[in-house]
Amino acid sequence: SCYVTANTSVGEGSPSLTVSARTDEGVPSGAPSYVIAITIATTSVNVSWNQLPNIARNGIIVAHEVKYSWPLESGQLGTIYVNTSGATNQLVLNWLQECVQYSISVRAYTSQGPGPFSGEVRDSSLNIYAQVPQPPDVLPNALTATSANLTWSCPLEKNYTV
Repeated sequence: SCYVTANTSVGEGSPSLTVSARTDEGVPSGAPSYVIAITIATTSVNVSWNQLPNIARNGIIVAHEVKYSWPLESGQLGTIYVNTSGATNQLVLNWLQECVQYSISVRAYTSQGPGPFSGEVRDSSLNIYAQVPQPPDVLPNALTATSANLTWSCPLEKNYTV
């Protein structure tokens, strides 16, 4: 709000009526910070983040969008966007694939649209590990009393490091 007064050599005049004005909302100018993804089950991750500081909000935060992507066999990326409502700062991603490394980022929305995405969380800690696989069938062939020749075959579905 503001008002105007006139000044002369005689002194200051009476102030005008006070006028208040407010600018329209804009899109957020910053991204959520400290994005963390914690594995809570073999197919679920809890994603949380810090809210934007007031100076970067440029309005009322009405939603967040979580983007997660993973590599496909074709070399492309599979990507899914999940929206939250309100100013919540966490989301559980379910129905993920086991043994896949996901890249996760978050952005905030005002009524005017989205701000920039956060940096991606891409870490080996995001690997959703399957249960330990069954041991392979081992076929021992005794060579001598102190040595043996072992052979085995790898599992057909290999979605973990052997």
